[in-house]
Parts: sequence; C-alpha cells; structure tokens
Amino acid sequence: SDPCGDPDAPGSRQMKLPLRIHLAIAFSAIVLVVGGLIAVLGYQRTSAVLADSTRAWAESIGGRLGADFAHREARTRALFHVLAQHPGIAAATLEDRLGSIPALAAALDTMPGVVAIYTGNPAGDYFLLRRLVEAADYQVFSAPDPARYVVQSIEREGGVERSTYVYLDAAFRELVRRPRPQALDFDPRQRPWYRDAQERAGIVVTAPYRFFTSG
Repeated sequence: SDPCGDPDAPGSRQMKLPLRIHLAIAFSAIVLVVGGLIAVLGYQRTSAVLADSTRAWAESIGGRLGADFAHREARTRALFHVLAQHPGIAAATLEDRLGSIPALAAALDTMPGVVAIYTGNPAGDYFLLRRLVEAADYQVFSAPDPARYVVQSIEREGGVERSTYVYLDAAFRELVRRPRPQALDFDPRQRPWYRDAQERAGIVVTAPYRFFTSG
C-alpha cells in the first residue's frame, strides 16, 4: 500500500478550498495594502499642507506684530522726547510736579498699552503717574472709587524723606493724599531704567523688568 496515504480516501482530514475563495482572499489582501498606502500618503500630504499653512500664518502674525511694535515704539520715543522738555518733569517739589499731571495724563491717553509714566533724579526723588484701570489696581494701591489716577511721590531733601500717594479723579482734582512711609525702601537710582538712562545718551529702551511697587 501507499505509505503516504490517499487524500481522497474516506478517512482523510484534508480540506480543499474552491478557487474563488483563494481569489477573494488575495483580492482582499491587495485592497488592504493599497488602502493602507493611500492612507499613509494622504496623512503625509495633509501634514505637509498643515505645516506649510501654520508656518505661513505664524510668519504673517509675526510680521504684523513686529510692524505694530515698531510703530508703537516710534510713537513712544517721539512722545517722551516732548515730555522730557516739560518744566514739571524737572521740578524740585511734589507740588510743582503735580503741575505736569495734565500733560502726563494726555500722554497716557495716547498710548493705551502704557499704564504709568515716571521719573527719578540724582537726589533720589521719584514721581509717577499711574492710570487706574482694573479692579486689581484699586486693591493694590488702596485707591478710592472715584479715583482715576494715582501719583506716587518720593522726596529726599536735607536728610528728610517723604513718600506720598495722591489720588486724582478724571479731571485731575485731588481726592485724598496719604503718606506711604513703607515705599521709602524704593530708590530710583538703583533701578535698571535709571542706570541705563545715566549711562547712555538719548532715549533708552530697557529689557523687561518687574515693577518695584506692583510686581
């Protein structure tokens, strides 16, 4: 007898699949492979298009921001050049410096992104006008509700030091004046903006820094 056995014998367990089944399996495999390739190529193309669009958008935004910043900086430089000539900026006392408030407030109104203008001198005096905008401003500076501006003043003369907050309404009328002795820890001569201005001629643009009084 044949040692390999007869596949057609009644006891054989082999099973033959029709040709159409083989063809269906092969076709399904081809469809899966082709579909996978199309998906991969589509993903790569979509990713490339998104990357190009994102890059173009970022460059466009960056260009607009850069142009806007340059415009603001040029306007600020021109404005501060004019303010530097105002007699109130070089005044020796708080009362005389308060005379510069309308000019300083008008400057703030032309620069929405600027909230304060301030100056210091070699004696260690400091004079700041700040616009009160948000509820947090009123909390930080303990400002009364009608106030729209606060003046922060430090005077040093003959060994005497005075620190004062003056609150003003929208018409620059004085509402209240409060001593702030704790503010005497501040000395404008030690601040980066003052040092840079002393070391260089003309208008100086400093690197970003934290405000001493408000952080």
